Amino acid sequence: MFSPIGFAISIPSFRSFSENSVRKYLSGLLENDYTISEAADGDEGIKAAAVLLPDLIISDVMMPSMDGMEFCRRIKSDWKTSDIPVILLTAKASFESKIEGLETGADDYLTKPFDSRELFTRIKNLLEQRKRLREKYSKDIDKLKSAAGLNKADDDFIKKAIELTEINIDKTNFNTEQLAVELFISRAQLHRKIQAITGQASGEFIRLIKMKRAAKLLADGELLVTQVAYEIGFASPAQFTRAFRKQFNCLPSEYASRFKS
Repeated sequence: MFSPIGFAISIPSFRSFSENSVRKYLSGLLENDYTISEAADGDEGIKAAAVLLPDLIISDVMMPSMDGMEFCRRIKSDWKTSDIPVILLTAKASFESKIEGLETGADDYLTKPFDSRELFTRIKNLLEQRKRLREKYSKDIDKLKSAAGLNKADDDFIKKAIELTEINIDKTNFNTEQLAVELFISRAQLHRKIQAITGQASGEFIRLIKMKRAAKLLADGELLVTQVAYEIGFASPAQFTRAFRKQFNCLPSEYASRFKS
């Protein structure tokens, strides 16, 4: 389990799944910089990853009970863990082996033996990449509808969350709890998943979709501010005005006036 300081949690952490000797080597290599958690094989790793939800996984390709390719495939096909970056380690240096690993959904591939500096750099790059994606999507929800950089499980999940929010956008009681029910997951799972992909809390995610719709309706100029408020599920125009001003740094009426001929 891995998170850089000041990002998700205050103490960085890292998760490694591999044969015992490789696990111990990695633990010793990284324990001064990261909190280490280990699993003895792929089966144990799958279960642990679903509970601990690490921010990065390193797996050896050669493991008992399940090889690293299958392990990675299962991690990436389960929406609960699909957003977690995976680095695969292998002794096979062939191009075909690397392609096979990447086709399972692995985010990076490292051939043994490897230089420790290269491992640290790849870990840092993967986490920076995830951070940049979150920053990108947190600023513009529309980019998530044609998101590049997301795997299929994450892409399907976030598009479904957007679709359900848009379908229920006029309901005043539609909130994170209702969205979680629609997605057949817990509220805590919803919050973690949306934050992992977008960098936003689930409530902020819903609010941004509402504000985007409000901005479009105001720009179209066919509805009054009060009507727009009710169209996107706000209980009162005053509440809507406060939320809109917080999002766009102007009043709804001021925003609408920009599009009048």
